[in-house]
Amino acid sequence: MDSFKVVVLGDQGTGKTCLVVRYIEGQFTPLQESTIGAFYLAKSVALKDGRVVKMQLWDTAGQERFRAMAPMYYRNAASAIICFDITNEESFNKMKDWVEELRNHQSSGAEDLVLAIACNKCDLESERVVSKARAEQFAKKVDALFFETSAKEGTGVNELFLNISESVIKSKGYLTRVDSQAGYRPTGHILDQRPPPKPSACC
Repeated sequence: MDSFKVVVLGDQGTGKTCLVVRYIEGQFTPLQESTIGAFYLAKSVALKDGRVVKMQLWDTAGQERFRAMAPMYYRNAASAIICFDITNEESFNKMKDWVEELRNHQSSGAEDLVLAIACNKCDLESERVVSKARAEQFAKKVDALFFETSAKEGTGVNELFLNISESVIKSKGYLTRVDSQAGYRPTGHILDQRPPPKPSACC
């Protein structure tokens, strides 16, 4: 089965883990504990042409103290999803910083990434401070896929990950060959210990 790596980046509280869990498990957990280091999950994805590939998802910590660890997680990634919270202007600015960091990483000789921007928590439209037009304009400027998502309601989540998969396949050079696994099921591995669950604004 062909396999590729996707890293999920963004500021703390933007709902990265909630997006990943919604996609992998099809459910929403409102009180999601903060990720420490990174959280790994995998899922088989059925493409439009009938092929099945394995997506390796790395959900990274958003806290500033873990920022220096990020390169070890996005290294060799085929795609990067950068999340921000549409109700939080600062998270939008931090999203731009992530894009710049990834571009610097690419200019140092790394492979091009399939870049996607997830405008998360779109169920909180009444509290929006970052307009869809402004976010979409930025996405076009940096040649990124653009999706409005809600982990709470499931809006745009499957579309986000399916489009990333299709784009990676088309881009060539990112797929690696791994042994087929009969009866493959999504699996998850916590890379390091998490603290006791804390309420967070994860949508």
